[in-house]
Amino acid sequence: MHLNLRTLAVAVLIATGLVESDTALAQSGPPIIAVFNVETKGVVLGAGVVENLSDYVATRLTESGRYQVVPRDQLKERLVEQKKASYKACFDQSCQIDLGRELAAQKTLATRVAKLGNECKVSLNVFDLAKAATESAATGAGPCTEAGIVRALDVAIAKLTGGVEWISIPGGTFEMGSGNSDEGLKHSVAVKGFQMAKTEVTVAQYKACVAAGACSDTGVASCGQYGNWDKGDRGNHPMNCIDWSQAGAVCKWVGGRLPSEAEWEYAARSGGKNREYPWGDQEATCERAVMKGNGNDGCGQDRTWPVCSKTSGNTAQGLCDMA
Repeated sequence: MHLNLRTLAVAVLIATGLVESDTALAQSGPPIIAVFNVETKGVVLGAGVVENLSDYVATRLTESGRYQVVPRDQLKERLVEQKKASYKACFDQSCQIDLGRELAAQKTLATRVAKLGNECKVSLNVFDLAKAATESAATGAGPCTEAGIVRALDVAIAKLTGGVEWISIPGGTFEMGSGNSDEGLKHSVAVKGFQMAKTEVTVAQYKACVAAGACSDTGVASCGQYGNWDKGDRGNHPMNCIDWSQAGAVCKWVGGRLPSEAEWEYAARSGGKNREYPWGDQEATCERAVMKGNGNDGCGQDRTWPVCSKTSGNTAQGLCDMA
């Protein structure tokens, strides 16, 4: 039932930003974060553009549900009270820490756009005020145009807030294929280390990509009873009924790409192990996979299940739903 495409990224190209668990958020509410103005290095942007980009970052963080953002007008007023030369003058970390604490924030966000070569690199750094340490970071890159910088911001914000948990898969050599007529003869394949998303792309993640203008919703609502897009209670179900280009777009949005066939099989075999299934050679059952069983498709539910519902079927590295 989970015939969906995953997000994947080469390890050296990914900066994974860890976020608080859903359980922690449910207990204490989203942490309060102060979003400071975008700092620019080597790229000239008008004051109005910088202000708009900063507002955009704050809005995207609010939309993610991961943070409560201190109203930016309130932040500006506090800067004026402290007689700062201008709102954008508070780039120094000590300044941001002091103001964040005064505003009862738990975290601060520093955003930098720097021109390196022919590209602009965007970096986001979340500072935890209680721990006095950087909690997470994310990056993006694109042309040094307004549109290119917004695109780079989208990528970085998706890494920071999109709920994508990256699992490192060590490289190695394995015997690919099963020897049947569909897969061809077994043959040795070398795979470099990479990172793969722990779960299939969820409906909620894909909807966030559509809302950001980076993904298309064309055709996704015409998939019948098994389509998840238009089912209001399936935000945490795998996104299905999208084509190859749509799958590639959501991968790109979170800073990844689609896996190669060899990478997929290597990951599904728990790092290229000689086994029938991700968990080993034991028979596939509804205890380990969402499949036809218990009377009908979907292990008796006649639909997909939320991602990672069958944890006993995970790979040795922790990838879900790979059977």
